[in-house]
Amino acid sequence: MKFAATWSLCLAIGGMLSSAPASAQQYVDLVFTGTVTYDTEDPIAVRNPDGSTTAIDPASIPEYLFPEGSELTITYSFDANSQAFQNPACGGKGRLSAGGAADFTECSVHTRVTTPFGATGYGGVGGDSSPFIRGLGVEQDPETGAFSISAPTDSYSIGFVGVNPYFWDSATQTLSGPTGERCFDAFNCYAGIGMGTTSAISFLIPIAGDFGLVQPGYDVGYLAGNAQTLTIVGGFSPIGGTPVPAPGMLLIFGAAAAGIAGRRKLRVKSRPA
Repeated sequence: MKFAATWSLCLAIGGMLSSAPASAQQYVDLVFTGTVTYDTEDPIAVRNPDGSTTAIDPASIPEYLFPEGSELTITYSFDANSQAFQNPACGGKGRLSAGGAADFTECSVHTRVTTPFGATGYGGVGGDSSPFIRGLGVEQDPETGAFSISAPTDSYSIGFVGVNPYFWDSATQTLSGPTGERCFDAFNCYAGIGMGTTSAISFLIPIAGDFGLVQPGYDVGYLAGNAQTLTIVGGFSPIGGTPVPAPGMLLIFGAAAAGIAGRRKLRVKSRPA
């Protein structure tokens, strides 16, 4: 059958098959690739354990894990056999979802997300954080079975665990760079959120204080501030050879701007009583 042949070609080119039987979940990759750029405010205010703040010259911030201009990717591996694509109520469009059962609807498509900071969607996550994807999906052509990106508002967000933080030592008044180990669970790293369009995605890089771990399991940790914003400027690759709509100009979207401005209003979470 023409449909079956096209379906096999889409999987061979654009995705990866799981070890499960053909009737079970089969994953196809939606990949965002781009180059790194940083945005830093002047000055950066870091909160100390006693509630006071210290201003840090952006020029003194240690280099982050990913040099400016380097290439990074984010991969959304979605279930190509999801019932959402066969459900008439969904119109062939599936909503990518990396959360648990409570986050799923009839049009949700189970998705595994791999970011430069780690991966999520392969199982449970530590601490009190849950992964999510909002505003990003895929659409399947009923005639050919090919997939294309579905981002109606050209903006989306992903939540995962977590972004490698800088570390602030109030005793020595020094800011040290992040470790080379990626953040995989909330027991070790601050929960991160990426705000994106079809042409860019941005992440705030947190600063961990010396008065508590960033996110020690179910206990509430402390955030001393944010060092800078890492933005990956690029676009989505075609899925299975199907052209993805050309990305528009890079937008300085409000959510990211609000997050950057929020550095001036540093927040500190208190431990539960």
